[in-house]
Amino acid sequence: MKMKKRSVPIPSILRDVLIAAILEKNGAEYTSIRACPYCGGILSGYDTIIRNYAVLRIEDQTRKVNVHVKRFYCTGCKRLCSADSPFYPDTRHGRDVVDIAVAFSSVMSYNRTAMVMNRIGIMIDRGTVRNYVKREISSPVTTEMFGYPIPVNMVQGAAASFLSGRRL
Repeated sequence: MKMKKRSVPIPSILRDVLIAAILEKNGAEYTSIRACPYCGGILSGYDTIIRNYAVLRIEDQTRKVNVHVKRFYCTGCKRLCSADSPFYPDTRHGRDVVDIAVAFSSVMSYNRTAMVMNRIGIMIDRGTVRNYVKREISSPVTTEMFGYPIPVNMVQGAAASFLSGRRL
């Protein structure tokens, strides 16, 4: 007997809120840092790199969300460091994606979290979800929307996106 794939019902407004909050970061530039995080020394501009914030699937098309992060050279310890940016240390995805993964994992399995995020349009795999949760990244402040714990900062980001008139 064949097993049928169960479709996870995702309310369209929930999808729109999360996707809008992530798209709000597309093309953003992060250029400031107070001092060298290693020695507190004086920094000199070095270059700007493009970091992948998220990969989204919108209307059956894959879309990368990238941000620009300025790097600096420390005149004291001779190390490179990056401007303050919306990434947790040593993560491949932006803070919003990690926050969603951690929040969803608080109420469902890693596999289901990845499945729900993919149905929303946020491309991530089960192993990556598990790794983010195992890092013990503090759980974001959440609010419940349609039975899902949604990070409050994402709701605020989506509101800013909708108010500015951006479209998906």
